Amino acid sequence: MRDARTIRWLAIAPAAAVLALACAQDVVHGGAPAGAGASPAAPPNVLLVCIDTLRADRLGCYGYARKTSPHLDRLAARGQRFERAYGTAPWTLPSTTSLLTGLLPELHRATNFASPVSPDAELLSQRLADAGYDSAAYVGNYFVQPIFGLAKGFASYSGDCSVDRTGVNSDKISDGAITWLAQKREKPFFLYLHYFDPHYNYIEHEGFAFGGEDSDRVYSGADIYDLREGEKQFTDADRFRLNALYDSEVAYTDHHLGRVFAKLDELGLTGKTLIVVTADHGEALAEHGWIGHTLQLYEESVRVPLIVAGPGVAPEVVPAAKPRQGDQAERDLLARLGLETEEHLRGVLGEEGVLISVDTVGIDEPAEVKWPKAVKAEPWKMLIDTDEKGVDSYRIFKMDEPKGKRKKDPADYPEVVKELLVKREQLYEQRLKDRDRHAQAMTRRRALIDGSWKLIVDEIEGGCELYDLASDPHEQRDLSQENPETKARVAAMKGRLAAVLADLRARARRDADPISIEALEAFRKKLEATGYASK
Repeated sequence: MRDARTIRWLAIAPAAAVLALACAQDVVHGGAPAGAGASPAAPPNVLLVCIDTLRADRLGCYGYARKTSPHLDRLAARGQRFERAYGTAPWTLPSTTSLLTGLLPELHRATNFASPVSPDAELLSQRLADAGYDSAAYVGNYFVQPIFGLAKGFASYSGDCSVDRTGVNSDKISDGAITWLAQKREKPFFLYLHYFDPHYNYIEHEGFAFGGEDSDRVYSGADIYDLREGEKQFTDADRFRLNALYDSEVAYTDHHLGRVFAKLDELGLTGKTLIVVTADHGEALAEHGWIGHTLQLYEESVRVPLIVAGPGVAPEVVPAAKPRQGDQAERDLLARLGLETEEHLRGVLGEEGVLISVDTVGIDEPAEVKWPKAVKAEPWKMLIDTDEKGVDSYRIFKMDEPKGKRKKDPADYPEVVKELLVKREQLYEQRLKDRDRHAQAMTRRRALIDGSWKLIVDEIEGGCELYDLASDPHEQRDLSQENPETKARVAAMKGRLAAVLADLRARARRDADPISIEALEAFRKKLEATGYASK
Protein backbone atom coordinates (compact mmCIF):
# COMPACT_ATOMS: atom_id res chain seq x y z
CA MET A 1 0.00 0.00 0.00
CA ARG A 2 2.87 2.35 0.79
CA ASP A 3 4.25 1.99 -2.74
CA ALA A 4 0.83 2.69 -4.26
CA ARG A 5 0.43 5.82 -2.16
CA THR A 6 3.89 7.02 -3.16
CA ILE A 7 2.95 6.67 -6.82
CA ARG A 8 -0.27 8.64 -6.22
CA TRP A 9 1.65 11.37 -4.37
CA LEU A 10 3.99 11.74 -7.32
CA ALA A 11 0.98 12.06 -9.59
CA ILE A 12 -0.42 14.82 -7.41
CA ALA A 13 2.76 16.81 -6.95
CA PRO A 14 2.78 18.89 -10.19
CA ALA A 15 -0.80 20.08 -9.73
CA ALA A 16 -0.28 20.59 -5.99
CA ALA A 17 2.71 22.82 -6.64
CA VAL A 18 0.61 25.07 -8.85
CA LEU A 19 -2.15 25.13 -6.24
CA ALA A 20 0.30 26.00 -3.48
CA LEU A 21 1.61 28.97 -5.46
CA ALA A 22 -1.91 30.36 -5.59
CA CYS A 23 -2.40 30.06 -1.82
CA ALA A 24 -0.61 33.27 -0.96
CA GLN A 25 -2.95 35.31 -3.15
CA ASP A 26 -6.10 33.54 -2.06
CA VAL A 27 -8.63 35.75 -0.21
CA VAL A 28 -9.58 33.64 2.76
CA HIS A 29 -12.78 33.30 4.77
CA GLY A 30 -13.19 35.98 7.40
CA GLY A 31 -10.23 38.01 6.13
CA ALA A 32 -7.65 35.93 8.04
CA PRO A 33 -4.26 35.51 6.35
CA ALA A 34 -3.58 32.26 4.57
CA GLY A 35 -1.32 29.84 6.39
CA ALA A 36 2.34 30.27 5.52
CA GLY A 37 5.18 27.81 5.34
CA ALA A 38 3.44 25.03 3.39
CA SER A 39 5.67 22.77 1.37
CA PRO A 40 5.40 23.63 -2.33
CA ALA A 41 4.69 19.97 -3.11
CA ALA A 42 2.08 19.48 -0.39
CA PRO A 43 -1.37 18.70 -1.80
CA PRO A 44 -4.24 20.75 -0.38
CA ASN A 45 -6.52 19.52 2.34
CA VAL A 46 -10.10 18.75 1.34
CA LEU A 47 -13.27 19.76 3.20
CA LEU A 48 -16.41 18.35 1.57
CA VAL A 49 -19.68 19.58 3.08
CA CYS A 50 -23.11 18.21 2.22
CA ILE A 51 -25.97 20.13 3.84
CA ASP A 52 -28.99 17.85 3.79
CA THR A 53 -32.17 19.23 2.20
CA LEU A 54 -30.70 22.63 1.31
CA ARG A 55 -32.37 24.53 -1.52
CA ALA A 56 -30.07 26.75 -3.56
CA ASP A 57 -32.64 29.53 -3.71
CA ARG A 58 -32.49 30.01 0.09
CA LEU A 59 -28.92 31.34 0.13
CA GLY A 60 -27.93 34.97 -0.23
CA CYS A 61 -25.28 34.12 -2.80
CA TYR A 62 -28.08 32.71 -4.97
CA GLY A 63 -30.13 35.89 -4.67
CA TYR A 64 -32.20 35.25 -1.54
CA ALA A 65 -33.13 38.44 0.32
CA ARG A 66 -33.19 36.99 3.84
CA LYS A 67 -29.85 36.79 5.62
CA THR A 68 -29.79 33.03 5.97
CA SER A 69 -26.23 32.31 4.86
CA PRO A 70 -23.53 34.90 5.65
CA HIS A 71 -20.75 32.31 5.94
CA LEU A 72 -21.64 30.49 2.73
CA ASP A 73 -22.03 33.83 0.97
CA ARG A 74 -18.48 34.80 1.92
CA LEU A 75 -17.22 31.43 0.76
CA ALA A 76 -18.98 31.85 -2.60
CA ALA A 77 -17.56 35.36 -3.02
CA ARG A 78 -14.01 34.05 -2.96
CA GLY A 79 -14.63 30.91 -4.99
CA GLN A 80 -16.59 29.29 -7.75
CA ARG A 81 -20.38 29.23 -7.54
CA PHE A 82 -22.43 27.16 -9.94
CA GLU A 83 -25.58 29.05 -10.86
CA ARG A 84 -27.41 25.80 -11.64
CA ALA A 85 -26.54 22.57 -9.82
CA TYR A 86 -28.60 19.47 -9.13
CA GLY A 87 -28.63 16.44 -6.91
CA THR A 88 -28.89 13.16 -8.76
CA ALA A 89 -31.99 12.14 -6.78
CA PRO A 90 -34.57 13.83 -4.53
CA TRP A 91 -33.49 11.92 -1.42
CA THR A 92 -30.33 11.27 0.53
CA LEU A 93 -28.95 7.80 -0.16
CA PRO A 94 -28.70 7.81 -3.98
CA SER A 95 -27.74 11.46 -4.22
CA THR A 96 -25.08 11.38 -1.48
CA THR A 97 -23.67 8.17 -2.91
CA SER A 98 -23.27 9.97 -6.23
CA LEU A 99 -21.38 12.73 -4.44
CA LEU A 100 -19.05 10.19 -2.81
CA THR A 101 -18.52 7.93 -5.85
CA GLY A 102 -18.75 10.18 -8.90
CA LEU A 103 -21.42 7.85 -10.31
CA LEU A 104 -25.04 8.39 -11.24
CA PRO A 105 -27.53 6.26 -9.24
CA GLU A 106 -28.07 3.95 -12.20
CA LEU A 107 -24.37 3.09 -11.95
CA HIS A 108 -23.72 2.95 -8.18
CA ARG A 109 -26.99 1.08 -7.46
CA ALA A 110 -27.78 2.57 -4.03
CA THR A 111 -31.24 3.51 -5.22
CA ASN A 112 -33.65 2.08 -2.64
CA PHE A 113 -34.11 2.27 1.11
CA ALA A 114 -32.34 -1.05 1.68
CA SER A 115 -29.77 -0.90 -1.15
CA PRO A 116 -26.12 -0.30 -0.23
CA VAL A 117 -23.62 1.09 -2.71
CA SER A 118 -22.28 -1.43 -5.21
CA PRO A 119 -19.19 -3.31 -3.97
CA ASP A 120 -17.62 -2.39 -7.33
CA ALA A 121 -17.97 1.37 -6.78
CA GLU A 122 -14.86 3.13 -5.45
CA LEU A 123 -15.51 5.94 -2.99
CA LEU A 124 -13.77 9.30 -2.90
CA SER A 125 -12.52 8.40 0.58
CA GLN A 126 -10.82 5.29 -0.80
CA ARG A 127 -9.17 7.24 -3.60
CA LEU A 128 -7.87 9.86 -1.20
CA ALA A 129 -6.71 7.25 1.32
CA ASP A 130 -4.63 5.67 -1.46
CA ALA A 131 -3.23 9.13 -2.21
CA GLY A 132 -2.02 9.51 1.37
CA TYR A 133 -4.84 11.51 2.96
CA ASP A 134 -5.90 11.23 6.58
CA SER A 135 -9.70 11.22 6.63
CA ALA A 136 -12.71 11.53 8.87
CA ALA A 137 -16.47 11.93 8.48
CA TYR A 138 -19.13 13.35 10.78
CA VAL A 139 -22.57 12.51 9.44
CA GLY A 140 -26.02 13.36 10.72
CA ASN A 141 -28.35 11.34 8.50
CA TYR A 142 -29.43 7.73 8.83
CA PHE A 143 -28.88 7.09 5.12
CA VAL A 144 -25.20 8.06 5.28
CA GLN A 145 -24.30 5.34 7.76
CA PRO A 146 -21.73 2.53 7.35
CA ILE A 147 -24.45 -0.07 6.82
CA PHE A 148 -24.97 1.43 3.35
CA GLY A 149 -21.28 1.00 2.47
CA LEU A 150 -20.36 4.70 2.67
CA ALA A 151 -17.66 4.46 5.38
CA LYS A 152 -15.12 2.65 3.19
CA GLY A 153 -11.76 4.42 3.05
CA PHE A 154 -12.36 6.71 6.03
CA ALA A 155 -9.91 6.37 8.92
CA SER A 156 -12.61 7.72 11.25
CA TYR A 157 -16.35 7.72 10.62
CA SER A 158 -18.73 9.14 13.21
CA GLY A 159 -22.48 8.73 12.92
CA ASP A 160 -23.09 9.14 16.64
CA CYS A 161 -24.58 12.60 16.15
CA SER A 162 -27.31 11.30 13.86
CA VAL A 163 -30.84 12.23 14.86
CA ASP A 164 -34.34 11.41 13.75
CA ARG A 165 -36.58 13.92 12.00
CA THR A 166 -37.26 15.79 15.25
CA GLY A 167 -33.61 16.23 16.18
CA VAL A 168 -30.96 18.94 15.82
CA ASN A 169 -27.30 18.20 15.15
CA SER A 170 -25.48 21.01 13.34
CA ASP A 171 -23.80 21.97 16.61
CA LYS A 172 -22.66 18.39 17.19
CA ILE A 173 -21.35 17.95 13.65
CA SER A 174 -19.29 21.12 13.98
CA ASP A 175 -18.10 20.21 17.48
CA GLY A 176 -16.72 16.94 16.17
CA ALA A 177 -15.14 18.57 13.13
CA ILE A 178 -13.47 21.30 15.17
CA THR A 179 -12.02 18.80 17.64
CA TRP A 180 -10.70 16.65 14.79
CA LEU A 181 -9.19 19.59 12.92
CA ALA A 182 -7.25 20.64 16.01
CA GLN A 183 -5.34 17.34 16.08
CA LYS A 184 -1.78 17.43 14.81
CA ARG A 185 -1.14 15.45 11.63
CA GLU A 186 1.59 15.07 9.08
CA LYS A 187 -0.63 14.12 6.17
CA PRO A 188 -3.10 16.27 4.27
CA PHE A 189 -6.66 15.69 5.44
CA PHE A 190 -10.00 14.86 3.89
CA LEU A 191 -12.93 15.83 6.11
CA TYR A 192 -16.53 15.03 5.12
CA LEU A 193 -19.35 16.76 7.00
CA HIS A 194 -23.00 15.89 6.43
CA TYR A 195 -25.30 18.34 8.22
CA PHE A 196 -28.98 17.52 8.70
CA ASP A 197 -30.90 20.45 10.11
CA PRO A 198 -32.71 21.99 7.10
CA HIS A 199 -34.46 18.59 6.99
CA TYR A 200 -37.98 18.38 8.42
CA ASN A 201 -39.25 18.76 11.11
CA TYR A 202 -38.61 22.49 10.79
CA ILE A 203 -37.55 24.14 14.05
CA GLU A 204 -37.16 27.82 14.79
CA HIS A 205 -33.77 28.36 16.43
CA GLU A 206 -33.13 31.13 18.92
CA GLY A 207 -31.34 34.00 17.23
CA PHE A 208 -32.34 32.82 13.75
CA ALA A 209 -36.00 33.81 13.41
CA PHE A 210 -37.55 35.20 10.24
CA GLY A 211 -41.01 36.19 11.35
CA GLY A 212 -44.53 34.93 11.12
CA GLU A 213 -46.57 33.37 13.88
CA ASP A 214 -47.28 29.77 14.73
CA SER A 215 -50.75 28.59 13.79
CA ASP A 216 -52.72 25.39 14.40
CA ARG A 217 -51.36 24.01 11.12
CA VAL A 218 -47.80 25.38 11.01
CA TYR A 219 -45.63 25.80 14.08
CA SER A 220 -42.04 25.26 15.13
CA GLY A 221 -41.38 21.54 15.37
CA ALA A 222 -44.65 20.50 13.71
CA ASP A 223 -44.52 16.88 12.64
CA ILE A 224 -44.24 16.31 8.91
CA TYR A 225 -47.41 14.19 9.02
CA ASP A 226 -49.37 17.11 10.45
CA LEU A 227 -47.95 19.56 7.92
CA ARG A 228 -48.85 17.33 5.00
CA GLU A 229 -52.35 16.69 6.31
CA GLY A 230 -52.99 20.40 6.78
CA GLU A 231 -51.39 21.65 3.56
CA LYS A 232 -54.68 21.93 1.65
CA GLN A 233 -55.96 24.40 4.26
CA PHE A 234 -52.82 26.56 4.41
CA THR A 235 -53.37 30.31 4.45
CA ASP A 236 -50.86 32.81 3.13
CA ALA A 237 -49.76 33.31 6.73
CA ASP A 238 -49.20 29.55 7.08
CA ARG A 239 -47.04 29.49 3.97
CA PHE A 240 -45.04 32.46 5.21
CA ARG A 241 -44.46 30.75 8.55
CA LEU A 242 -43.45 27.46 6.92
CA ASN A 243 -40.83 29.24 4.85
CA ALA A 244 -39.61 31.21 7.86
CA LEU A 245 -39.13 27.99 9.85
CA TYR A 246 -37.18 26.38 7.02
CA ASP A 247 -35.04 29.50 6.69
CA SER A 248 -34.28 29.37 10.41
CA GLU A 249 -32.92 25.86 9.94
CA VAL A 250 -30.73 27.05 7.05
CA ALA A 251 -29.37 29.99 9.05
CA TYR A 252 -28.69 27.80 12.09
CA THR A 253 -26.71 25.34 9.96
CA ASP A 254 -24.80 28.15 8.23
CA HIS A 255 -23.86 29.52 11.67
CA HIS A 256 -22.37 26.22 12.81
CA LEU A 257 -20.60 25.62 9.51
CA GLY A 258 -19.13 29.09 10.01
CA ARG A 259 -17.53 27.80 13.22
CA VAL A 260 -15.64 25.21 11.16
CA PHE A 261 -14.50 27.88 8.71
CA ALA A 262 -13.33 29.98 11.66
CA LYS A 263 -11.31 27.03 13.00
CA LEU A 264 -9.58 26.67 9.65
CA ASP A 265 -8.71 30.36 9.84
CA GLU A 266 -7.43 30.00 13.39
CA LEU A 267 -5.20 27.07 12.45
CA GLY A 268 -3.87 28.81 9.36
CA LEU A 269 -5.41 26.13 7.13
CA THR A 270 -7.88 28.13 5.03
CA GLY A 271 -5.39 28.89 2.29
CA LYS A 272 -4.34 25.24 2.18
CA THR A 273 -7.82 23.71 2.06
CA LEU A 274 -10.02 23.02 -0.94
CA ILE A 275 -13.64 23.44 0.21
CA VAL A 276 -16.67 22.06 -1.61
CA VAL A 277 -20.16 22.79 -0.27
CA THR A 278 -23.30 21.32 -1.78
CA ALA A 279 -26.52 19.49 -0.82
CA ASP A 280 -27.98 16.09 -1.54
CA HIS A 281 -31.36 17.49 -2.59
CA GLY A 282 -33.75 20.36 -1.97
CA GLU A 283 -37.10 20.55 -0.21
CA ALA A 284 -40.67 21.08 -1.36
CA LEU A 285 -42.48 23.65 0.78
CA ALA A 286 -45.97 23.14 -0.65
CA GLU A 287 -45.15 24.54 -4.11
CA HIS A 288 -46.60 21.51 -5.90
CA GLY A 289 -48.89 20.20 -3.16
CA TRP A 290 -46.14 18.36 -1.27
CA ILE A 291 -43.98 19.10 1.76
CA GLY A 292 -40.67 17.30 2.08
CA HIS A 293 -38.78 15.42 -0.62
CA THR A 294 -38.24 11.83 -1.89
CA LEU A 295 -41.04 11.70 -4.48
CA GLN A 296 -41.03 14.79 -6.68
CA LEU A 297 -38.53 16.00 -9.29
CA TYR A 298 -39.55 19.66 -9.43
CA GLU A 299 -36.83 22.28 -9.07
CA GLU A 300 -37.48 22.96 -5.39
CA SER A 301 -36.77 19.29 -4.63
CA VAL A 302 -33.64 18.76 -6.73
CA ARG A 303 -31.82 22.05 -7.30
CA VAL A 304 -28.94 22.53 -4.87
CA PRO A 305 -26.06 24.91 -4.23
CA LEU A 306 -22.55 24.04 -5.40
CA ILE A 307 -19.68 26.20 -4.16
CA VAL A 308 -15.96 25.48 -4.56
CA ALA A 309 -13.26 27.60 -2.93
CA GLY A 310 -9.61 27.25 -2.01
CA PRO A 311 -6.14 27.19 -3.51
CA GLY A 312 -6.15 27.79 -7.24
CA VAL A 313 -9.90 28.53 -7.43
CA ALA A 314 -10.53 32.01 -8.82
CA PRO A 315 -13.81 33.82 -8.04
CA GLU A 316 -16.30 32.85 -10.72
CA VAL A 317 -19.99 32.34 -11.32
CA VAL A 318 -20.55 29.38 -13.63
CA PRO A 319 -23.63 30.30 -15.67
CA ALA A 320 -26.87 28.33 -15.70
CA ALA A 321 -26.09 27.23 -19.24
CA LYS A 322 -23.43 24.93 -17.75
CA PRO A 323 -25.27 22.88 -15.11
CA ARG A 324 -23.45 20.49 -12.79
CA GLN A 325 -24.54 17.49 -10.71
CA GLY A 326 -23.25 15.75 -7.62
CA ASP A 327 -21.56 12.93 -9.51
CA GLN A 328 -19.56 15.50 -11.48
CA ALA A 329 -18.60 17.44 -8.33
CA GLU A 330 -16.64 14.44 -7.06
CA ARG A 331 -14.75 14.03 -10.31
CA ASP A 332 -14.10 17.78 -10.55
CA LEU A 333 -12.57 17.65 -7.08
CA LEU A 334 -10.30 14.75 -8.02
CA ALA A 335 -9.19 16.58 -11.15
CA ARG A 336 -8.25 19.62 -9.05
CA LEU A 337 -6.08 17.33 -6.95
CA GLY A 338 -4.35 15.92 -10.00
CA LEU A 339 -5.85 12.45 -9.50
CA GLU A 340 -7.02 10.39 -12.42
CA THR A 341 -10.73 9.83 -12.95
CA GLU A 342 -12.63 7.49 -15.23
CA GLU A 343 -13.67 9.03 -18.52
CA HIS A 344 -17.10 8.89 -20.14
CA LEU A 345 -18.87 7.70 -16.98
CA ARG A 346 -21.97 9.60 -18.05
CA GLY A 347 -22.00 7.95 -21.46
CA VAL A 348 -24.48 9.38 -23.94
CA LEU A 349 -25.87 11.75 -21.28
CA GLY A 350 -22.74 13.87 -21.70
CA GLU A 351 -21.17 16.36 -19.34
CA GLU A 352 -23.82 19.06 -19.77
CA GLY A 353 -26.83 16.76 -19.50
CA VAL A 354 -28.82 16.40 -16.28
CA LEU A 355 -30.53 13.18 -15.24
CA ILE A 356 -32.40 13.00 -11.92
CA SER A 357 -33.94 9.73 -10.77
CA VAL A 358 -36.13 8.31 -8.05
CA ASP A 359 -36.72 4.58 -8.09
CA THR A 360 -38.05 3.38 -4.75
CA VAL A 361 -40.58 1.18 -3.06
CA GLY A 362 -42.07 3.06 -0.14
CA ILE A 363 -41.70 6.62 1.09
CA ASP A 364 -38.79 7.84 3.16
CA GLU A 365 -40.67 8.30 6.41
CA PRO A 366 -40.20 6.91 9.93
CA ALA A 367 -41.69 3.56 10.86
CA GLU A 368 -43.03 5.16 14.03
CA VAL A 369 -46.46 6.78 13.70
CA LYS A 370 -47.14 9.49 16.25
CA TRP A 371 -50.49 10.29 17.81
CA PRO A 372 -52.03 13.58 16.64
CA LYS A 373 -51.37 16.51 18.96
CA ALA A 374 -54.43 18.46 17.79
CA VAL A 375 -57.97 17.33 16.97
CA LYS A 376 -60.94 19.30 15.61
CA ALA A 377 -64.66 18.65 15.50
CA GLU A 378 -66.51 21.90 14.80
CA PRO A 379 -66.81 24.06 16.74
CA TRP A 380 -64.38 22.34 19.12
CA LYS A 381 -60.62 21.99 19.02
CA MET A 382 -58.47 20.03 21.47
CA LEU A 383 -54.71 20.18 22.01
CA ILE A 384 -53.00 17.23 23.68
CA ASP A 385 -49.91 17.77 25.83
CA THR A 386 -47.76 14.81 26.89
CA ASP A 387 -45.45 15.03 29.89
CA GLU A 388 -42.10 13.28 30.38
CA LYS A 389 -43.85 10.23 31.83
CA GLY A 390 -46.11 9.88 28.80
CA VAL A 391 -49.25 11.13 30.55
CA ASP A 392 -51.62 13.21 28.40
CA SER A 393 -53.44 16.35 29.43
CA TYR A 394 -55.97 18.30 27.38
CA ARG A 395 -56.80 21.87 26.41
CA ILE A 396 -60.12 22.49 24.67
CA PHE A 397 -61.38 25.53 22.78
CA LYS A 398 -64.80 26.50 21.45
CA MET A 399 -63.82 28.22 18.23
CA ASP A 400 -67.15 29.94 17.46
CA GLU A 401 -66.81 32.21 20.50
CA PRO A 402 -64.87 35.50 20.67
CA LYS A 403 -61.13 35.39 21.22
CA GLY A 404 -60.29 35.38 24.90
CA LYS A 405 -63.38 33.35 25.74
CA ARG A 406 -62.70 30.23 23.67
CA LYS A 407 -60.65 28.26 26.18
CA LYS A 408 -62.78 25.94 28.33
CA ASP A 409 -62.15 23.62 31.23
CA PRO A 410 -62.15 20.01 29.96
CA ALA A 411 -63.75 18.87 33.22
CA ASP A 412 -66.87 20.87 32.30
CA TYR A 413 -67.24 19.17 28.90
CA PRO A 414 -66.57 15.43 29.38
CA GLU A 415 -68.67 14.38 26.37
CA VAL A 416 -66.80 16.80 24.10
CA VAL A 417 -63.47 15.44 25.30
CA LYS A 418 -64.69 11.89 24.76
CA GLU A 419 -65.83 12.71 21.20
CA LEU A 420 -62.51 14.37 20.36
CA LEU A 421 -60.52 11.44 21.78
CA VAL A 422 -62.50 9.05 19.57
CA LYS A 423 -61.69 11.21 16.56
CA ARG A 424 -58.04 11.29 17.60
CA GLU A 425 -57.95 7.51 17.65
CA GLN A 426 -59.54 7.43 14.19
CA LEU A 427 -56.89 9.82 12.88
CA TYR A 428 -54.16 7.65 14.35
CA GLU A 429 -55.62 4.52 12.75
CA GLN A 430 -55.70 6.33 9.42
CA ARG A 431 -52.05 7.26 9.83
CA LEU A 432 -51.22 3.59 10.41
CA LYS A 433 -53.07 2.65 7.22
CA ASP A 434 -51.32 5.42 5.30
CA ARG A 435 -47.94 4.23 6.53
CA ASP A 436 -48.65 0.66 5.41
CA ARG A 437 -49.94 1.89 2.06
CA HIS A 438 -46.91 4.14 1.60
CA ALA A 439 -44.59 1.23 2.40
CA GLN A 440 -45.90 -0.59 -0.69
CA ALA A 441 -46.02 2.41 -3.01
CA MET A 442 -43.72 2.27 -6.01
CA THR A 443 -42.17 5.46 -7.35
CA ARG A 444 -40.17 5.46 -10.55
CA ARG A 445 -39.64 8.88 -12.08
CA ARG A 446 -36.93 10.40 -14.24
CA ALA A 447 -36.19 13.99 -15.11
CA LEU A 448 -34.04 14.84 -18.12
CA ILE A 449 -32.84 18.41 -18.55
CA ASP A 450 -31.55 19.59 -21.91
CA GLY A 451 -30.69 23.28 -21.89
CA SER A 452 -33.74 25.07 -20.52
CA TRP A 453 -36.08 22.18 -21.29
CA LYS A 454 -37.04 19.73 -18.57
CA LEU A 455 -38.95 16.50 -19.13
CA ILE A 456 -40.36 14.57 -16.16
CA VAL A 457 -41.53 11.02 -16.87
CA ASP A 458 -43.53 8.86 -14.46
CA GLU A 459 -42.62 5.31 -15.42
CA ILE A 460 -45.31 3.80 -13.17
CA GLU A 461 -48.29 5.96 -14.16
CA GLY A 462 -47.06 6.54 -17.71
CA GLY A 463 -47.52 10.32 -17.68
CA CYS A 464 -45.03 13.05 -18.45
CA GLU A 465 -44.56 16.80 -18.00
CA LEU A 466 -42.54 19.30 -20.01
CA TYR A 467 -41.33 22.67 -18.74
CA ASP A 468 -39.31 25.50 -20.20
CA LEU A 469 -37.26 26.58 -17.18
CA ALA A 470 -36.14 29.77 -18.91
CA SER A 471 -39.66 31.20 -19.05
CA ASP A 472 -41.22 29.12 -16.26
CA PRO A 473 -38.59 28.50 -13.57
CA HIS A 474 -41.21 27.45 -10.99
CA GLU A 475 -42.77 24.84 -13.31
CA GLN A 476 -46.32 26.11 -13.29
CA ARG A 477 -47.17 25.44 -16.94
CA ASP A 478 -46.91 21.91 -18.30
CA LEU A 479 -46.21 22.19 -22.05
CA SER A 480 -46.26 18.47 -22.87
CA GLN A 481 -49.60 18.76 -24.72
CA GLU A 482 -49.38 22.45 -25.61
CA ASN A 483 -48.93 22.21 -29.38
CA PRO A 484 -47.37 20.01 -32.10
CA GLU A 485 -43.94 21.53 -31.49
CA THR A 486 -43.87 20.75 -27.76
CA LYS A 487 -45.32 17.28 -28.41
CA ALA A 488 -42.48 16.65 -30.84
CA ARG A 489 -39.99 17.84 -28.22
CA VAL A 490 -41.49 15.42 -25.69
CA ALA A 491 -41.09 12.55 -28.15
CA ALA A 492 -37.49 13.50 -28.89
CA MET A 493 -36.56 13.88 -25.21
CA LYS A 494 -38.26 10.60 -24.35
CA GLY A 495 -36.18 8.92 -27.01
CA ARG A 496 -33.00 10.45 -25.63
CA LEU A 497 -33.96 9.48 -22.08
CA ALA A 498 -34.48 5.86 -23.16
CA ALA A 499 -31.06 5.84 -24.83
CA VAL A 500 -29.39 7.35 -21.75
CA LEU A 501 -30.99 4.82 -19.40
CA ALA A 502 -30.16 1.88 -21.67
CA ASP A 503 -26.54 3.00 -21.84
CA LEU A 504 -26.26 3.44 -18.06
CA ARG A 505 -27.95 0.14 -17.28
CA ALA A 506 -25.57 -1.66 -19.60
CA ARG A 507 -22.64 -0.28 -17.60
CA ALA A 508 -24.14 -0.49 -14.10
CA ARG A 509 -22.01 -1.81 -11.26
CA ARG A 510 -22.92 -5.03 -9.52
CA ASP A 511 -25.79 -4.75 -7.01
CA ALA A 512 -24.88 -5.21 -3.38
CA ASP A 513 -26.93 -7.67 -1.37
CA PRO A 514 -29.98 -5.80 -0.05
CA ILE A 515 -30.12 -5.14 3.66
CA SER A 516 -32.73 -7.26 5.41
CA ILE A 517 -35.55 -5.66 7.35
CA GLU A 518 -34.21 -7.35 10.48
CA ALA A 519 -30.74 -5.89 9.96
CA LEU A 520 -32.14 -2.42 9.33
CA GLU A 521 -34.24 -2.57 12.49
CA ALA A 522 -31.28 -3.78 14.53
CA PHE A 523 -29.18 -0.95 13.12
CA ARG A 524 -31.83 1.62 13.94
CA LYS A 525 -31.99 0.36 17.53
CA LYS A 526 -28.22 0.58 17.81
CA LEU A 527 -28.30 4.17 16.60
CA GLU A 528 -31.08 5.01 19.03
CA ALA A 529 -28.90 3.73 21.86
CA THR A 530 -25.92 5.84 20.75
CA GLY A 531 -27.53 9.06 19.64
CA TYR A 532 -30.11 8.49 16.89
CA ALA A 533 -33.08 9.90 18.76
CA SER A 534 -35.16 12.99 19.27
CA LYS A 535 -33.07 15.72 20.87
